[in-house]
Amino acid sequence: MVLVRRLLWLLAIPLAALGWWAYHRGNVAPQVPFARVVRETLVSTLPTNGKVEPIEWAAVRAEQAGAVSEVPVREGQTVGQGAPLAVLSDTGLAAGLEAAQARAAQARAEVATIDAGGKQLELTTLATWRVCGWKRNTTRKNTLRCTAWPKNRLPRRWKWMR
Repeated sequence: MVLVRRLLWLLAIPLAALGWWAYHRGNVAPQVPFARVVRETLVSTLPTNGKVEPIEWAAVRAEQAGAVSEVPVREGQTVGQGAPLAVLSDTGLAAGLEAAQARAAQARAEVATIDAGGKQLELTTLATWRVCGWKRNTTRKNTLRCTAWPKNRLPRRWKWMR
């Protein structure tokens, strides 16, 4: 019996302390931290995995090759159709333009020559026949002789060439 009493006291003391603590804890007001109100930008991010795809795909290409000298847009900026995305350096383009202009001027000069009737050498070539033939000379060796004849004055034996 003495043992039972001792066990009861050993259990009663911690139960009494627990009851006292629970009674006094409920009467104390909770501590609430306060802060002053300040206007700030709220940044909320949510890290996640995924793939971002546009609603509509658009092909982007350069009309010519070259080094990029300027990028007038920023990453993520919305651009309209036909807006420049990059500016290429124009090294070598001025020389190519001058060469193309020189070729165009030469072609215009050739067209003017043709409109005027052509070059004199070409006109002579077109108006004559060059007739070549072998002729035996006094040393009994054959030599090739060529003669230029106007087209309207060919000898009768070459009448088939008219």
